Amino acid sequence: KVPEERIECVYPKCKDPASANDIEKFTYLDECLHTMCLFCLRDYVRNSFVKEKGELRCPGKCGLPIPYIQIKQVMDPTVLLKL
Repeated sequence: KVPEERIECVYPKCKDPASANDIEKFTYLDECLHTMCLFCLRDYVRNSFVKEKGELRCPGKCGLPIPYIQIKQVMDPTVLLKL
């Protein structure tokens, strides 16, 4: 049996990278095309949105901005309103 390929999540706190076959569980960041598990991206937004005044950047080395429109696409609107 071939081992399941995992995506490389750019989030340093990622504990369980998504399977490369589980396309609905990860996304590519619009500006830099780094990959992040959706769980990690949501966690990152919840933990950093207020601190960064909504100006989130890729947690990888590139530091490119994550467009707000992409944040809106992955976050529950009620959670985003609370932030």
